[in-house]
Amino acid sequence: MSSQEEILYKLIQGEKGNAWVTLDALWNLEAYFAGNITACDWKYVICDPFSKSVTGLTITNESALVQLEATIPSEFGLLKSLTTLNLEGNKIYGTIPKEIFSNLPELVYLDLSRNNLEGTLPTLTKSLENLRTLEISTNRLAGTIPYEIGDILQSLEKLDLSHNGFVGTIPKVIAKCKQLGYLDLSTNMLDGTIPKEIGGLKNLKGLFLNDNKLVGTIPYTIARSDLPLIQIFLQHNDLSGTVPAALGDISTLASLFVDGNKLTGDIPADLCRRSPFLNGEFFQGDFAKVERDGCTSISCPVDSVSREGVAPCFPCDNGQFRYLGMEHEKCKNITERDVLNTFFDETAGPHWYDSLGWGLDDVDYCDWVGVDCGPNGNVVNITLQGMNLQGRIPSELGLLTHLKVLDLSDNKLTGYLPSDLRFTLLEYLDISGNKLRGIVPPLLCTKDINCNGPDGDFDCDYIACPVGTYSTLGYMSQAQDANGDINYVSQCVVCNDESAKYLGMKTCSSPIIIGSLDYNAAKNITAGIALLVSFFLLAVLCISERNRRRAKTLREVAAEETLTLEHTDFDYETEDALPVKDSPPKGESPENDHPQLIILSEAPREAPARGNNNNGRDGDSENELWLDVPNII
Repeated sequence: MSSQEEILYKLIQGEKGNAWVTLDALWNLEAYFAGNITACDWKYVICDPFSKSVTGLTITNESALVQLEATIPSEFGLLKSLTTLNLEGNKIYGTIPKEIFSNLPELVYLDLSRNNLEGTLPTLTKSLENLRTLEISTNRLAGTIPYEIGDILQSLEKLDLSHNGFVGTIPKVIAKCKQLGYLDLSTNMLDGTIPKEIGGLKNLKGLFLNDNKLVGTIPYTIARSDLPLIQIFLQHNDLSGTVPAALGDISTLASLFVDGNKLTGDIPADLCRRSPFLNGEFFQGDFAKVERDGCTSISCPVDSVSREGVAPCFPCDNGQFRYLGMEHEKCKNITERDVLNTFFDETAGPHWYDSLGWGLDDVDYCDWVGVDCGPNGNVVNITLQGMNLQGRIPSELGLLTHLKVLDLSDNKLTGYLPSDLRFTLLEYLDISGNKLRGIVPPLLCTKDINCNGPDGDFDCDYIACPVGTYSTLGYMSQAQDANGDINYVSQCVVCNDESAKYLGMKTCSSPIIIGSLDYNAAKNITAGIALLVSFFLLAVLCISERNRRRAKTLREVAAEETLTLEHTDFDYETEDALPVKDSPPKGESPENDHPQLIILSEAPREAPARGNNNNGRDGDSENELWLDVPNII
């Protein structure tokens, strides 16, 4: 078996490794073999004073004279006494060996941040039960955040996976990490909603979820007066609703950044009245003399624009800048022709199968192929089914306030479904048969699109089948029979494999078996009939349903921010926790350009801040609307 000196020396690889050990580390393997020294005498190595076992290896950008360029040897898994492994700020490349996550039962501190690591996180095992700090930020890692994180890393105090390429949702079981005080998942490609269970982390001081693709509302559970939160960074997502007023009850709060989302309303008065103003760390240096008040320090209001989303703010009262903290250089009127041109550009218009009229200034846009206008010349219908559209669905479509029909089915669209569509008059929406990720934005699910909301029971499946499911139409639809009973024309059914990995899937290579007939076979029998009658049934049912509902009290419009995304409760009283560490960075890129508040004694890392506006009512509203949305795990 290799000695611990030989194992450590495997970190020395190639000419650059030899240069590093010669100019900096001065590790001498020959002297070890001669019996003159041990690894305990080497620079950057820490040993137990009694057993002489290696317990720590710390080679960081700050401590080393030369950056180390190497892969992490899998043999490091043989250093059974290792408690600390810190290789932050070097040029470590390759993947993280699974042995690091499976063979080091004493490991307490692991920092591999600011390197060039690739691949996915290895499988979490019980050998990591003692881990208290996991920092792997600013690498090139991908994949999902392991669901097992809540069951295994329950001693974790600090988790930093920021500035990587992680996808999927934030596991709600992360709330089982009872000691967690610092959570940074910023600058990834995470989607779904913010789990309300995060509010059960009673010692959470820093929450950094900015620069992702998160949708839904800000959970009222994180706006609790008994939470010790100091920093909340949620900027640059697709969050909707309002800023919860109860955030003003968190006495420790010093930084709140929520700009660059789809939030409406005003900044809660209690937050505006804070003295000193929130986000003081942002308004330093060149920003120190910016004219601001307690509200604009958090976010510029609706109907204004700003370069940074916070003060200075400039009025733009044209009804098109409807969100808090909108980041634009200037106020601009966006016409319906502008919106359609943007849509054409964003969806690879020149490659459509038929783009007659699109983009031509001398052709009325109402005459463009697939576009219909109403009597007043406003766009009411865009139908471009199977036209080879590619790219994203631009959020600017939400400015087509008279739009009633949008059919973009059976194309090659990617990205996410914009929540801005809730500002249209949509009655029919079909985005099935594309490659859209994430979930249907919850506030879009409150609209009576595709006959959604019978009896006030709204379900996102009416908009599109969630990832992991499919149906004949790509969404759920229903109709009433002669007796007035609801019959489903198309239901979203769980797919047994990963083929249904997009929103609005119509097929499944491994469907659920129904008796002796698989679901694919069953649906094919009725597919033709369903497709022929679906539009008629939808129209008839929607008209009657709308008339009935309009006679009722519109209780579902009461409070956007109080949408309860799941019907299960979370017991916060059983969640104990431990203190937190330092504070995380915020911003558009790893090179953050704004300072960040220090939570404990560690040096601050630079991070760009953002602000937000909102008339937050908290989640205690009596008018709470229940939505059936996919479980986010």
